[in-house]
Parts: sequence; structure tokens; C-alpha cells
Amino acid sequence: MVKDLWHSLNDARVLQAELAWLHGHGRFSASRIGNGVVRTEMSAVRSDDVCWFDVDADADADSGRRGVKPGPAVTAFLDRLGDVRLLLNRLCFLSLAEVECHAACYDVGASYAAHLDAFSDDSRRVISFCHYLNDGWLPADGGCLRLHGAPDTDVAPIAGRLVLFQSRLMLHEVLPVHRRRFSLTGWMSARSL
Repeated sequence: MVKDLWHSLNDARVLQAELAWLHGHGRFSASRIGNGVVRTEMSAVRSDDVCWFDVDADADADSGRRGVKPGPAVTAFLDRLGDVRLLLNRLCFLSLAEVECHAACYDVGASYAAHLDAFSDDSRRVISFCHYLNDGWLPADGGCLRLHGAPDTDVAPIAGRLVLFQSRLMLHEVLPVHRRRFSLTGWMSARSL
């Protein structure tokens, strides 16, 4: 599902400014791939920088259990995304229990090779989301989310756009970026059995 203007352009700009501040203050780090404690930097596969959010983190500390305490704009985004989670539970009976979220920053040349968001040994991730914050994005800027299927679909990362898809089923990638690109990305996960 692709929903344009899920956030207003002004709200997307405020979110982007909050993420740019975090990036400028060293709160992002090189992305890694893998599950649990076995996570490795592999820039040939994934070359974005990420900032994980932890709503339980101490606002005065550098990081919490999993990341930094979200600022007011990210907190408002997470609250609104929580409403989407509840709606999906009500309409689709998904039993989604939590949201994991990180900010992603793709600098010029960065990309993310084709992958699924669910691990073979962990089926908790059910719905993946991407919320884009890039005002004035042009086709020449690259950085589309490619959803593999018949046919493949390229989704431009324009400000205010929300994309939802099934984590276990949708093979996807981020095409090379020609201009800095910000997004809020993550998963709605089911309860552990």
C-alpha cells in the first residue's frame, strides 16, 4: 500500500529537520545486517546510516537499550503509526504487538540490495513500513524503493509518503541515491509464541 500525504508536507519537513539534527550530532551509525548479536557491516549490501529509536531511553543519555529517545516529531509519528497498527489488527486480525523504528539516511551513492525484512528463524516481523521525508524529490535523485513482483514497482521517496508491505513476502531494495535521502523505516511485529 502506498499512501501519499499521509503526513502533511510541513509535518514531513519537521520530521526531516529532527532527523537532520540527530545526524549532524552523531546519532546515526553505519547500518549492519543480520539478526540479534550476529550483525555485520556490509556496505556492498547496505550502505545507509541509521539511528534506532527507543521510547524507553533516558533523554539525557546518548542511547537507550536499542537507540535514542525520539524527539517530539518522531514521537508524534510513532503515535500515529500506532493507530495504523491498531487499525490493521482490527481489520486484518494480525495481532501486531509492537513497532520497531529507525531513521535511515542514504547519502549520495548509498543503496540497499534486494532483501526480505523477516529473518528465516524469526517470523515476528509482519508489516514493514517506510515513511519518506524528502521535499522536492525528482526522478533524477534516484533512491526509489523497488518492490519486486510481476511487474517490479519503483516507489519514489517523496515527502509525506507512507509505504506498507508484508515483511516476509515482499522482496525489495533501495536503488542508488543521487541526493541525501531520509526516511523513517521499520516493522510492525506480532507477539512471540
